[in-house]
Amino acid sequence: MLGTIMGNSLTVILKSKEIRKLVALAFLLLVVLPFPLTSRFAEDYQEANGDKYWNAQEDINEYFERNCIALAPHNGDEAEWKVIVLHKNCDIEKPEGNPLITVKDGYLIYKEPVFVVKEKREEFISNVLKFYLAPALIFMLISFVVEYSLVKASWLWLKGKRNFSAKSLLKEGAGNLPSVVLVYLLSLATVLALGVLIFFVGFAAYFFVSLIKYEAGSFVLSILRAVLIVYAVLLSSTFSMVLPIYLLQEKLSAILEAFELVWNNFWTCVGFGVIITALTWIANKLMLIPKTSTIVLVSLLSFAAFLLSAVGGLNLYVTLRGIKVGTNEIY
Repeated sequence: MLGTIMGNSLTVILKSKEIRKLVALAFLLLVVLPFPLTSRFAEDYQEANGDKYWNAQEDINEYFERNCIALAPHNGDEAEWKVIVLHKNCDIEKPEGNPLITVKDGYLIYKEPVFVVKEKREEFISNVLKFYLAPALIFMLISFVVEYSLVKASWLWLKGKRNFSAKSLLKEGAGNLPSVVLVYLLSLATVLALGVLIFFVGFAAYFFVSLIKYEAGSFVLSILRAVLIVYAVLLSSTFSMVLPIYLLQEKLSAILEAFELVWNNFWTCVGFGVIITALTWIANKLMLIPKTSTIVLVSLLSFAAFLLSAVGGLNLYVTLRGIKVGTNEIY
């Protein structure tokens, strides 16, 4: 029933031309554009760094085979390996320009690849910060503006005000960006504080207050209801965005990690469910909004906040996961 109410309310609101513009803009900025850009970055990094490193390793292995050389730990240090000549006809000349082989204690010493992996990992992190994190932050700020505009548009529609424009709401969202970011950060902090608390005491509190028929019982029930709505939205977002991506990239084994991501975000769902329900419950008590609009407002806030946030978060996750798979052990 809740899903039907949420679907019907969204269908009605999407009849607004201006809201459809905002939804289309959100889809373009947060779904269509980021994936090609970040996928291209992953491909460039793999070609420029990953393949180069593993090709060098293959050359070294061929050198050892060709010159019939074996390896043994040098002085018990597993990070360095002593080169042992298997028979007198072997050529043990040091390969020119090979950074992995040095002369030490009269032996040729082969350094464990972990040091090269560490260097490549540091280079990878530097490239991520330089080429990906900055664009990701820009997309995140844009998502804040679009999210603010969508919520404001939905709120105006519920109040019967239909004469707003998407352009004016976007300008208002951009003008209020510092406040929006601050509220978002405070919400995250509140999630951390309330998430664990509500998980451990929420169900116990619900049964306790229900037994004594206290008014707060309905509040706790509303929290659980909002959590289910939010979690369902996040789960559906994962299905709709992550599954096609991995199917196209033929990385079916990584789908399970997407579900793991959803489960890990349960705490976020709980925290935001508490915040959303608390705000609407207080608004009802203060007669700021009619009670009949509560479930619709909760659904809209859940949809706008979590769908847009899920797009940004899952985009980052899929991109980094794609780089990790593509470059094997480097990341």
